[in-house]
Amino acid sequence: MFQAEDYPRLLDQYQAMLHRILWDLHIYPYDDYYDDCYQQSQINLYRCAQDFDGDALSDEDNYRFTAYAMNLIRWRLLDFLRQHSRRKQREEVVDQVFDVLTYDAVAESGLMSRVFMAKAKKILSDQDYAFLMDVILHRGDSHYFTDKYQVTRQAIHGRKRRLAKKLAALKPLLWKGDRNENN
Repeated sequence: MFQAEDYPRLLDQYQAMLHRILWDLHIYPYDDYYDDCYQQSQINLYRCAQDFDGDALSDEDNYRFTAYAMNLIRWRLLDFLRQHSRRKQREEVVDQVFDVLTYDAVAESGLMSRVFMAKAKKILSDQDYAFLMDVILHRGDSHYFTDKYQVTRQAIHGRKRRLAKKLAALKPLLWKGDRNENN
């Protein structure tokens, strides 16, 4: 049975394999989700070592463990990426409510955006309205939200989803207003 105190040795021995798996899956260090995938691959490496019927750190079982772990980690990482892409798609759907609410659109655009913001201020609490303004000003900057609110990206997405539900009744104001202003 693999012991928890052997994790640092295991990671040192198979770290290059983890980087290779990520590289093969086209997950590069400059990707915003690289750290999440690397951490997930480490967790999967530890699980593989625990489930392996031999000794993952021995020279005799090195090749057998490498083949076993590479396949299993790759498949588990693909599952993780599928979940990540589904989550990202859900975030994009929620962001559609905020697409026309950029700072420039609210400040410079027509009457409908200003009407939307006035009605939003009436139906939202002060905290929700402040969060809406943060979404408008810093829409694509997930690091801003995680630093300011000290929560995970998933929590920020959940809050954006709840805010979008509250503002769903006002959505026709934006869409009709944009279509009329552009035509």
